[in-house]
Amino acid sequence: MTAVEQLSGQTIAHVRTFTPRRWDQDQRTNMRQMMRNYEAWEGRRDSGTLDLNEQAPPWPVLKNIPQWLRSRLTQAQLDVMTSNMQSLLAELQAWEAARAAA
Repeated sequence: MTAVEQLSGQTIAHVRTFTPRRWDQDQRTNMRQMMRNYEAWEGRRDSGTLDLNEQAPPWPVLKNIPQWLRSRLTQAQLDVMTSNMQSLLAELQAWEAARAAA
């Protein structure tokens, strides 16, 4: 029992396992989900099952690495993250080209 627990009379939950998340991987996950949402909307629109009040989901947009994150990364980490974001940009551009061709 910690001193805080003794003084407060309450038990504090200690988180022992923490899975760190990476900003660029979260961006990739978010981007792919936005792409799937848009494709599902297009499918409903093309099949005629789209609700009259349903608007198109937001078009996927690639975010820049925030300054607060850039300032905390080493140059090697920033290079890896920048490379990952460039590959995500290429994926987004290919997806946009496929949408334009359809």
